[in-house]
Amino acid sequence: MIDFKELDERGDDFELLVRELLNNKGLEVYWSGKGPDGGKDLLCIERCQSNFKGFSRRWLVQCKHNAHSGKAVGTADLGVIENSCALHNADGYILVCTTYPSSTVVETLEGIERNKKIITTFWDYRALERQLLVPENWSLVNRFFPKSAKQLDWQISMIDSDFWHASYKGNGFYFALRIGTNYDHYLKYISDRLDAINMLKLPKGHYIRVRAVYFDDKYTQFTLYIDYLLPQSTSKENFELPEKVRKVCTDYIGGFYCNMDLKIYDYNEYSDNFDVDHRDYYVSYIPEFRTGMSRKKGYFNTIFKDDPRKCTEEIKSEAFNALLDAFKQLTFVTILNAKNASVESLKYFSDNFSWRDTIEGLNYQPGNFFDVDIRFECEQFDKLCELLSTFPTSVDQHFELEQHHIFLPEEGYDKDENALYTLRIMVHPAIGVSQLQFRQYLNEYMREITKKIIEFQK
Repeated sequence: MIDFKELDERGDDFELLVRELLNNKGLEVYWSGKGPDGGKDLLCIERCQSNFKGFSRRWLVQCKHNAHSGKAVGTADLGVIENSCALHNADGYILVCTTYPSSTVVETLEGIERNKKIITTFWDYRALERQLLVPENWSLVNRFFPKSAKQLDWQISMIDSDFWHASYKGNGFYFALRIGTNYDHYLKYISDRLDAINMLKLPKGHYIRVRAVYFDDKYTQFTLYIDYLLPQSTSKENFELPEKVRKVCTDYIGGFYCNMDLKIYDYNEYSDNFDVDHRDYYVSYIPEFRTGMSRKKGYFNTIFKDDPRKCTEEIKSEAFNALLDAFKQLTFVTILNAKNASVESLKYFSDNFSWRDTIEGLNYQPGNFFDVDIRFECEQFDKLCELLSTFPTSVDQHFELEQHHIFLPEEGYDKDENALYTLRIMVHPAIGVSQLQFRQYLNEYMREITKKIIEFQK
């Protein structure tokens, strides 16, 4: 049902698809660098829960895109798997391919698991197709396989007895009934309306998407939840929704009255990672979609989407490690411990799961989403103050210095001991619109401080 030849022959699209697929599973995924064939391998961190103690497994993911040639993946395509896993400290290995592995590759993987104690598995094109054809990944099908998506007929997944996730010719949306539990009768009406919407000719760069359909089968009326997307360069003062759009979205459906719930979004037309079906268009409004209530109206709303290719371990730790290296060169301080901000962990906290399990699984330090903390002993406070006075500060980017006193059992406070301090480096979360952008602002501030520390030592 999915034609993998829609992906570019070089394999860049395929590597990004696999990364997005693993991200949708809630896994931590990073680029590991170029593999033996010159392509980019992936590292996947799987957080596992246990009755006793959470643990993690580190997977090396190799992507092989042979759909254009139709050839099986051979052992020569993979390099020495054991060495690659050792290089990246991985205890698991996954081969993902758009054709299939040769019998020799399968035997090799089984032998590695048996003798080298590295867990191995593979996804061939059939397994990959099964992974994609589930509701949480339909947007990936639309994004990476637009031609295949338009050929797919109805795909229905039940969420509740009266609430479903549906996809029709590339348009993924929610469908809800007020009373009934059988959606079959309404599919023809909805598909006719979707076909009419898809046939609309819009200005260049404009998109219209159905996000949900609600049918009030007590009062027999439909509600279409419509998003209209247009470039940020569009003038808000002069923009009017095209009348043909308004008409097709409010016409009677199958003889039933139709109401349109409209939101207008603008997007950055110069972004290469814009996605018309990004999850943020859906997740905030699921309660309204399933009850037929109106969404909060904002005339223009902007959706931001991180570029997953930039969310790497290197981006997360490079500036932090450089700051620590510079701080360690100071002769009048001794670092005791340091913690980087963990803004990337925000996505793992959900109302649907135990926060305790999440915290233990991530080895997360509470209270440290947005701050960098360095705790140290200091022998020369005057010199420390002299250094801190060179650090740049503003409302959005600033630091704090905390002094700590230690009281020991039966001894109390020893005033002859060196004072303990915590330097807290902060960037206000409001200046960012995403985890990636916040990380970039924080890294830039740490680089400025690192530069001042190095200059101070000259």
